[in-house]
This record gives sequence, C-alpha cells and structure tokens, in this order.
Amino acid sequence: MKENETEKELLRRIRECLDKDLEIHDLRTVRALRSSRLEALDLFEKKRARGTIQRWITAGGIATVVVLVVAVSLFHFSPQKSLPLKNADDLEMLNVTEHPEMYRDLDFYRWLAERNDAG
Repeated sequence: MKENETEKELLRRIRECLDKDLEIHDLRTVRALRSSRLEALDLFEKKRARGTIQRWITAGGIATVVVLVVAVSLFHFSPQKSLPLKNADDLEMLNVTEHPEMYRDLDFYRWLAERNDAG
C-alpha cells in the first residue's frame, strides 16, 4: 500500500508542477499578447493621425488649385480695353525718344489741338 501512496503523491506533485508551468506559460503568453496588442494600437493611431493630416493636405491642395484656376480664368478671359488710338502717327509719336522736350509742354499741345479742332 505504501507504494500506491507514494505513486499517488508523485502524480500529485507532477500535476502541480505542470499546472504551475502552464500558469507561468500562460502569464508569459498573455503578457506577450498584451504587449503586441498595445504596439499594434499605437501603430494604428499613428497611421490614423498621419492619414488625417494627409487628407487635410490633399483637400487644401485641391482648394488651392481650384482658386488658382478660377483666378487665371478670370484674368485671361476678361475683356481688355484697348487704348483709343486715332491713327498710327499718334502711336509712333509716343514711341519716339528723340524729342523728350515735347512732353514738357503738353498743355500747349492740347491748346493747339483744341484751337485746330475749333477753327
């Protein structure tokens, strides 16, 4: 009988050791899984934050392009007023740089033009 009791005791100790080993192993596994989970959540949050910033940058870029296209369209397609030009001699006279003293007495030339138109 004594042999039976020692065998039972041996089996009981083996079970205890295996159960402890299983518990330790489970704790290590749980810790490793928990650590991996936290790292994955951190990585997800970082990617999510970067994605939000990238969306705002994309939206801002599109808005800027739209504003530029509208501004260029308005400038390019707006009717441009041309200068009233009576004849080509007037344009040639403005481009000549030989007689700059003519520009000193513009009032005299206006008076002379009005007198010629009146008489």
